[in-house]
Amino acid sequence: MKVTLILKKSVTRYDTESQATIYARLRDGRQLDLVAPTRLTINPNLWDDKAEQVKSKVVCDEAMRTRYNNEARRLKTYIERAYQNRPEETVSKGWLKEALDQYYNPQKYNLEQVSAIKPTLTALFDEFLEKHRLSEVRKKNYRVIKRALQRYELYIRATQMGKEDFTLDVDRVTADTLRDIWNFLENEYRYCAIYPEIYEAIPATPRQEHAVGLLLAHPNLLLLVQQS
Repeated sequence: MKVTLILKKSVTRYDTESQATIYARLRDGRQLDLVAPTRLTINPNLWDDKAEQVKSKVVCDEAMRTRYNNEARRLKTYIERAYQNRPEETVSKGWLKEALDQYYNPQKYNLEQVSAIKPTLTALFDEFLEKHRLSEVRKKNYRVIKRALQRYELYIRATQMGKEDFTLDVDRVTADTLRDIWNFLENEYRYCAIYPEIYEAIPATPRQEHAVGLLLAHPNLLLLVQQS
């Protein structure tokens, strides 16, 4: 399962006035691919498609940058949790649109306010990368780790009974958890053939070996992400 934020509209390089709706996209293997509009609109020249946030080097109002980036993380966290905790296994074509309506109008559904939702590890990683001044090479390395951890979550859901909705919780990571993650990373070359659906959802990259090295060299990385 993967949630991304995308734009469908492009503009010319020097267009600073046009606005485009930011869409949420939910994919789960080959069977599910849903897209629905959020209430966020932005000039396409300000949006970083890969990082799914306002471009880090573009000149713009810092308050606006912070507001958009925080809201993007909150949206992704909400959709991920809503999908993992859905009461029914099947997902209708209108599921994502309804989930976003619940996000924006919780009072209609007698839901708790979105602000109470705990951010996922993926969202914390994005926040960590935004807050810390890192080189682009370093950021790429950390994004490789983030994707590897997302694949680990999918691996646990696929292989352990009763953990179909497993999500890494930084507050509950133990030494045993880290050892299990490292074991998974070191054996991914085998798992890609056994569980191809995981690698279709979140592909591995040639930098994967480096991700293992980074985690082994920096066992406190997840704690740093949590405290960012």
